[in-house]
Formats: sequence, structure tokens, C-alpha cells
Amino acid sequence: MNAVNYKYTLLTIFFSLLICQGFSQVKIVWSTTIDGKGSFSSPRVSDLNGDGVKDIVFGAGRNPFIALDSAVIALDGKTGAILWVAPSNDQMFGSPSFMDISGDGVEDIFINGRSGILKVLDGKNGRLIWEFLPGYSPQEARDEGWYNFYNPQFVEDVDNDGVKDILISSGGDVLVAANNPDRPIGLLVVISGKHGKLIAKAEVPDGKETYLSVVTYSIGDNNNPNIIYGTGGETISGSLYITTLNDVLKGDLSNSTRIAHGGTKGFIAPPVMADITDDGKLDIIAMAVDGRMIAIDGDTKSELWSVGLKSTEAFTSMAVGRFNSDTTPDFFAVVNTGIWPTMEYAISLVVDGKSGQIIKSDTVGYFQMVSPIAFDIDNNEFDEVLLHTNIPTHDPVEKTKYVNILLLFDFKNRITQRLGPVFQGAKQASTPWIGDLDNDGILDVVMLYQKDVYNWSIFGGIDIIRLDLGIKMQRNVTWGSYMGSYYDGIYRDNRE
Repeated sequence: MNAVNYKYTLLTIFFSLLICQGFSQVKIVWSTTIDGKGSFSSPRVSDLNGDGVKDIVFGAGRNPFIALDSAVIALDGKTGAILWVAPSNDQMFGSPSFMDISGDGVEDIFINGRSGILKVLDGKNGRLIWEFLPGYSPQEARDEGWYNFYNPQFVEDVDNDGVKDILISSGGDVLVAANNPDRPIGLLVVISGKHGKLIAKAEVPDGKETYLSVVTYSIGDNNNPNIIYGTGGETISGSLYITTLNDVLKGDLSNSTRIAHGGTKGFIAPPVMADITDDGKLDIIAMAVDGRMIAIDGDTKSELWSVGLKSTEAFTSMAVGRFNSDTTPDFFAVVNTGIWPTMEYAISLVVDGKSGQIIKSDTVGYFQMVSPIAFDIDNNEFDEVLLHTNIPTHDPVEKTKYVNILLLFDFKNRITQRLGPVFQGAKQASTPWIGDLDNDGILDVVMLYQKDVYNWSIFGGIDIIRLDLGIKMQRNVTWGSYMGSYYDGIYRDNRE
């Protein structure tokens, strides 16, 4: 038996112990299947039809540069029925952001993707309000120097039209070979939230690519927030930087402060912010592609600690919560063994936020591109972590087959178990959402995965599931979605 098969066998044995476990009260409220496409987008929610139940929005696509008539999809949170779909000229891999710019009291959808695609859709009906490059083909966007757009953050109204504007990163080129250093230089961009017009753009100072969704935070001056951005990728070195909105507006990032270096690789996953020094100021915690979790003092910008596992790589962000008995926020992340693009199994890391020590690590399935989420399931002052993960089953005769499950990590009771059913198919890069969807005081989970059980990377169809966990919601969810419950990468202690 070769090494890879041996690892798959160990995984199969490990997860077979979990298959018979699970919370008996978990129910599938609805399941919706959408054929002929896949999704790298994490679902997010807003009440679009005014029925008091939050609805679900996510992006979809096929292979790069292929147009799709249903690249943004809105589902009724109550029934799972399609409310509306919207087209796109390329993959819409971004996760939606929400702000009402049409003035009808319903939040509109800001969503991003490949080929310079950034658009705003009317939340009620999916009608296009504006797009950044109207009518551009993918090739025309490339010719103009626009590649991927990553998840945005809203900033103050810099063009004085009464609507908050958008700060967003742009870069990456799917056509460049993995080890080719000739990459388009990453950009930070400010775009009008009302009209979609370009306000400012600035190249990253090291001339590298960028894939990282920016995180913003303010110290005193809300009109000039700090911006955390990153460069480099899976095979190209890069760094983590801090700049200000004013510098982006000037088109010059040369005064950026480099706060971490990625070694031979870069930074892809968005960082998180939490006060781990107990000084009342947010600190910065980031995953480098080389598998290191790095903590930076938000005041001095010096490294507090760095920890990781050798021969691993990280492509996802982390969950923040209280996972041990002190009150300092802790961190749960997932790294993958192997070297991109040949990845194998995934390992979880639970890291003490105060000391930077690894509290616990476990094998958690096949190559992981999904970020974890966190919440206090039993009101015991410890947060639990929920991870949506793939389980490969391997047989020397049969093809590898995938199922996916929700794994619940209970740190207080030192238990890891399955939450809900076993689902047929494979998870890609979509982080679940958890919260109270219908205001009944009971926790809900919204998740999606690929239907195909043999190939986790194709675009043959998506299953979207709403689960009722049967668990009373004791307090606001700690870290309930990709980039947190507020989609901004900032941890807020809901106990205080």
C-alpha cells in the first residue's frame, strides 16, 4: 500500500467512527439542487422578500471565462425556492456583501468574481444596478489589466454622493502557470458604491500578485481607516502590509508598513483581528501559505508569536473564539499536507491566543479550502467550532469517492463528533453560514457542496442545504460566516 493510500485508509477508519454519531435533533429544513454549475462562494444572508426570514445569496460558475445565465443565485430562506438569478460573463466566486443603495429598504447585493467583474444587484429582483466594467468580455477586461476581484469592504463616502464606497483588491491570473513568476501586479482599488465608477487605484509596493481580501479597521479617524492587504501566493513569495485609505486614494502604497513576510510563499487567506494583548487594541492574526499562523501586535506592529506545522500549506482563514479557560481569543485553522498543487489530507490547529501554543491538532479530512466557524452551542463560556469537510473513501479497485460532513469540535468536553447527516458529494471552497435564519431562537446552518461524488473540483451541480440544529440560540454567534459574523474579519466578544 503506498503512502497516499495508507493515509486515505487512516482517514476512512477515523471518520467511520464519526459516521454513527451526530445530534439526533438536527433536521434538514430544505434541500435545493442546481444543476450544471459549481460554486466557490460562501453563502450570506439578508431578508430580500420581506417575509421575516433571511434569504440566501451566493455566486456560481463553470470553468474560467465561461458565461453563465445564473451566476448569482438568491434562494428563499423559508423554502429553498429560487427567488431570482443573475447572469455573468465569468465565475462569480466572491461572497456577497449587502447595502441598500436603491432606497427601497431591501439590501442590495455587491458581489465579485473573475475578469474584473464587480456588480451590484437589486436585492428584490436581481436586476443589475451597476457593474464596474459594463459589457466587457473576459479578454477585454484582461486587456485593460483587470483580473480577479476579491471580497470588498465598505468605507466612508469619499466621493460625497451620499453612499458608502468600496475598497477592494484586484489581481491574480488563472492562466499563469504555477511556478511562473511573471504575474500581474496586485491592486488596491476604491470604487463608488453608488455608481461603480473608479475613484482610485494603487499598485502593491513589492510588485507581486495579490489574492487576499482586504480587512479594514479604524483607530480614531473613521475617514482614514487602516487597511491590511497581502501579496504573493501558492508559489510566489509575498508579504502582509498595513496602509491607509488616504494612501490608496493618492495612488501610492510606498509608505505601507510590512508586518509579516511569507518566506517562499505569500498570503492568500484574509487575516482576522482580535485583542490578544488585553490593551484594548485589535491585533492581527494571519495564516501564511507556508502553514504558519502569525500574530502581530496591533499597536507596535511587531510579531507576538508564530506557530505552524512543517510541510503544510494554508489557503483558508480561521475561526476566532474562546476555546480554553482564559478570556483571550483563541484561533482554529486548517492546514493541508503537501505542496501546491499536489495536496493530500487536512490537519486542524487550535492555537492559544495568549501564548501562541498549539493546544490541539487533528486530521480532519481531505484537502481543505473551507474556513471554520465558531459559536457557543451550550452556553458554557467555551465556543465550539464547526468545520465542513470532505471524507475520501479509497478502494484499490474503485475510484475514490467523497462524502462531506459537518464536524463539531467541543473543547470543553474534549469531544469531536458529526453534526447532522452524511452528505453525498464533495465540498469545495464554500464556508457555511450559521445563525438564526427565521428568528425562532433556534440555530440554523446554510451550506452547499458539489453533487459529484467522484470529483470534488468539477462543476456538475450544487446541493444547497438548510439545517435546523434544534439548539436554542443563547447569544449572538461568535464567528458565523466566512470572515466572521459581520463579514469584516473582526472578532467581537459577544459575552461583554
